Amino acid sequence: MNKYKITVSKEQIILINRAVEILARVKMGQFDGMLQELKDSSDKWIFDNDLLEDVENIIKPKMGLKNSQSFGVNRFKEVGELYTIHTCIRHQMWKENPNRQSGTIDSHATDWGGGLVRIEKQLWTSKW
Repeated sequence: MNKYKITVSKEQIILINRAVEILARVKMGQFDGMLQELKDSSDKWIFDNDLLEDVENIIKPKMGLKNSQSFGVNRFKEVGELYTIHTCIRHQMWKENPNRQSGTIDSHATDWGGGLVRIEKQLWTSKW
């Protein structure tokens, strides 16, 4: 297996985590997180329950789901891999929080498929 390493800022890893989680949830049939990211041309949030219901009425039947249903994390291999990346990033952010609580979902990373992802905080700076 090929391995890759990328260096990103804290703000970028937070955005990557959000994007990975949203993509995993969309593939499971959970659309509210994606819709909550959308704004109109005047920079106002457009999400409401009517929009969610409209989207679900169009997409979920094509997925073989009812509006109240979604697939699990393990239904598709790619979703498991995406969710593993999400939990590993979330766990790293938890480890860096000096006020962290041990009884939260962030206190561990779960391998939903593909193996755990190694996240390292860079302790040095370099000029590119």
